[in-house]
Amino acid sequence: MGEKLRIDPDRMLPVSEANARGVSRLASEAEAGNETLLLRGGKPTAFVVGYSRYRQLVESESRRENTLVALQAVIRKLTAHVHEPMPLEDVFTKYGFDPEGTSE
Repeated sequence: MGEKLRIDPDRMLPVSEANARGVSRLASEAEAGNETLLLRGGKPTAFVVGYSRYRQLVESESRRENTLVALQAVIRKLTAHVHEPMPLEDVFTKYGFDPEGTSE
């Protein structure tokens, strides 16, 4: 369904190392498509991504949200004629649909 987030381990940096590299370098790398995951205490804290990729992600999320809202309206309308309205999450569960695309 959606894109899986794949992060190159070489593009994971502690915040201190990212600071040593400098914002300008990280920004240039992100603009070139080399995104960086910043870690603090070994845990993800921020993600440096180029603006064009950011816009792509925002637009993709917006389309996904609009699709889910439309599907929910259709399901409400269809289930109202058959039986009691069913929440979207219940429909997903009932029919084994994983909206996150994480199941095999």
